[in-house]
Amino acid sequence: MYLQGMRHETPLQSDRHTGPYAAWFTLKDAAQYTSTSMDTLRRRISEGQLRAYRVGRSHMVRLKASDLDALMQPIRTVGARTFLL
Repeated sequence: MYLQGMRHETPLQSDRHTGPYAAWFTLKDAAQYTSTSMDTLRRRISEGQLRAYRVGRSHMVRLKASDLDALMQPIRTVGARTFLL
């Protein structure tokens, strides 16, 4: 789904996770996707916990959806207790 009437058609936010936009996120979209802040993602990148990519020689940073998904860790539960690892 695209917004009409703009100079260039722009994909709606909900469409960025499917189709041709599924593989790459801007920092802002990645923060929204992971429910974290952009500062948290920047910190994970600088600590080497998250891989980021530059677009050419620009300052634009893109993140792969698969790298963001790999950042998520399951929480182990035993009975009624939850263990955060």
